[in-house]
Parts: sequence; structure tokens; C-alpha cells
Amino acid sequence: YVVYPQKTGTLQIPSMTVQGYLTEVIRDPFDPFMNMTREIPRQLTTKELDITVDDLPQRPANYSGGVGHFSIKGKLEPSKVKENTPITLTITINGHGNLKMLRQPIITFPQGFDIYDPKQREDFTLTPDGLEGSLTFEYIAVPQKRGNYEIPAASLTYYDTNTHDYRTIA
Repeated sequence: YVVYPQKTGTLQIPSMTVQGYLTEVIRDPFDPFMNMTREIPRQLTTKELDITVDDLPQRPANYSGGVGHFSIKGKLEPSKVKENTPITLTITINGHGNLKMLRQPIITFPQGFDIYDPKQREDFTLTPDGLEGSLTFEYIAVPQKRGNYEIPAASLTYYDTNTHDYRTIA
């Protein structure tokens, strides 16, 4: 289990019980190729744990909720279209930390675009250091008029556990 505390102070993680089985191999003394197994039920219980959680420094207004170390990249396909033809902007956040807690980046499309709710994909792996992987947001937009448009960069502000400070990446 990986837990990300949501409040400061001394918190208690309750004990946990796991039911399992121990497999015992019984060897036949007369035939070395004939072994039998027996499952013995076992119950394991952890101790309660106390954890002291310090508060993060003053959060910036654009803080995403992320704690860890992340990178961000964007891809626009296609970059040249006819009016009323959809485009797809894909924003992918990679890294390790509390990926599930990150808020969706706010994309400000130019006026004259029809915007649809983004799709979100998660690809996480649990490691000894916590969650590692990627979080992808796919935005569909349809330009309604001809012209050259610039879509501003998507940014992410998070608390970097390597530098112990807030970072904004775009």
C-alpha cells in the first residue's frame, strides 16, 4: 500500500490483518519423487504505525496538488486543419509521486474553438518509492474559423521532493 497523507500532524495508520497459507512439503522417505504438500492457514497482523506529517510551505495559487517529481509534454495532432475539423491536444505528465492527486491542466484555447471534455488515462506502477508512471489528458477542440492560432503552454506546479520547493513546468 502507498498512502499520501492529506493533513498534517501525527497520524495513525491502523493495524492490518492478512490471511494466508503456509505450504509445507512432506517428503516420502521411501520414494524421493513422491512428495506431498499441506497448506497451513496463517494470519499475520501488523502493528499500528504513527507518522508525523509536516505541512508543505505556502502553496502558490496555481498549485496542482502534486508532490513528487514530474515532467510534462504536449502534442498537437494535426497542427494544420480546415475549419470545423477536430484537433487533438495530448498532455502527458510523467514521474513519481502522488500522480492520482494531480489536477487536470487547464488549457486556454483561443476564442472560436468548440471544446470537449478531456479524456484521462492512467498508467501507474507501484514501486518502493510510491506510484510511478504517467497521467495523460486528451483534449478535443474544433476551430470554427480560418486563421493561425496559438494554444498557450500547459503548465503544472507541484512540490518537488528532490529540491524541497515548488516547481512550475510547462
